[in-house]
Amino acid sequence: EYIEVPRFDFNQLTDKSLQQFWRQVRGQGVMSARSLEQILQQTVGQEIARILKDPDIQQARRAGLEYESDWLRLARIKGKDYGLTEEQLIILMNSAYLYLPYLSKMERTQEKDDISYEIEGGFYWFQVNISAQDEVDIQLVESGSRGGIGSAVVGVKSYQKFSLGNRDYVVSENQYAVYDAMQTWVKNLSVVMKGIPNFCLSAQVVQKLSANTYSSNLGRREGVHLDDAFFINEIFEDSKGNQKTKRVGYGRLIKNVDNTRHPERLSELKLFYGSRIMPGAVLQENPRLGMEIAANLVYIEDMDIPASAIYGVSPYHKIRGGVGLNVDLSYNLAPVIGITQTYLETRINWISLAVNNSLDVSADLYSVSLGLHKKLWLGRLALGLQAAAGIDLFGGEAEQNDKTYTSSVMALGAKPGARAIFLLSPSLQLTAGISRHYTFNISSGFYVDGEEFYYSGCDLAKVNLDRTHLELGFNWIIKSFPINFYGWLDPLKKY
Repeated sequence: EYIEVPRFDFNQLTDKSLQQFWRQVRGQGVMSARSLEQILQQTVGQEIARILKDPDIQQARRAGLEYESDWLRLARIKGKDYGLTEEQLIILMNSAYLYLPYLSKMERTQEKDDISYEIEGGFYWFQVNISAQDEVDIQLVESGSRGGIGSAVVGVKSYQKFSLGNRDYVVSENQYAVYDAMQTWVKNLSVVMKGIPNFCLSAQVVQKLSANTYSSNLGRREGVHLDDAFFINEIFEDSKGNQKTKRVGYGRLIKNVDNTRHPERLSELKLFYGSRIMPGAVLQENPRLGMEIAANLVYIEDMDIPASAIYGVSPYHKIRGGVGLNVDLSYNLAPVIGITQTYLETRINWISLAVNNSLDVSADLYSVSLGLHKKLWLGRLALGLQAAAGIDLFGGEAEQNDKTYTSSVMALGAKPGARAIFLLSPSLQLTAGISRHYTFNISSGFYVDGEEFYYSGCDLAKVNLDRTHLELGFNWIIKSFPINFYGWLDPLKKY
């Protein structure tokens, strides 16, 4: 689903080739890429060379058979000589690359009912070079590695079914954790593979539609999605006649057509930046995971929490605000719902509240919420509109006379907000925002050394967690993520 994308014409090697390869690999222990290259040369490479040296096939290659039916007829006849079907023979004759994925680590841990697997591995790409004399040379040209972590909880029903692609599988909790880690690993690895220059999607700009909108013949047939990003390059020759590439712009797909049955349909690309881009310029894919991480410093100064909510603090003080950190993890819903730059966003806040007191006292505010984020772009600038709902937790703690006094308040919250966004680079955005948090208290408690205790001097009913956040930070468009967060949305991509 993630690696076998339409840009690659994947074919399985013959059983005979694989058996020869594995016979030499077994018992070798830890192997380097160069060792694998040599074994492929001695097995698959030798089989390809043996076929290409057949006089009839050499004559056909020199003649350049015009029709596919002629090649199939030749493959049907010669395949019998080598114990292969015509399809297998054609695969070996036309192989350009050999792809070899590998696992270097698979580690299981379990704490009580929590199971987790950590997987590490990567891939090797070998190029099959065939000389004019039909000599075969297999060389390592690309490699990459990534990892992934999967988890499950024993006895929880949701971990007894795993969705992959458009199919659901009944699994044990242990199997779920394995598949979860594998899916994460493969997703991360696919981004690396799509970024390899030889495999990176490219297409020409067909026409200019407006000042910053262009059309191209890329579409769903090539496996691209709405909001996929592309560099725009111009190809030119220098004074010595050497071909050069100049990067002149950067944009994203705002209309992704289904060109599978109608190849004449054109998708549309909108620029983040760039100028003087003419038809014929070349689009070059900039693959990403479809997720973003934002980290923002947060400042609050309009809260109204009586200091008496914390044991031992003067009732004449009030907690007005504090500073902290906000982390957002966003998933681009555009390929799922067909609306560009629309994100499902998980927000986590931590605020250290300012308490003016000489005692050993601290107060913190935590918040977890889920919401939507819509970005409206104009060149490099964007306005982000946010709406979220979640849970807030206030906690105050005091140490006195070898005892710990803790007060807590939990509230439900609604959180509208807005952000100004500036695109610093294709992977990094500068953000400044404001959000208002409206809350409704649902529970509270006072504890002494962890035991609930009634204390009339701690008036938690007056705690109000309504507040305004001022935020400044950065947003990263990421290439990988260690866990399968939002993975359940991947099978729903259709735009």
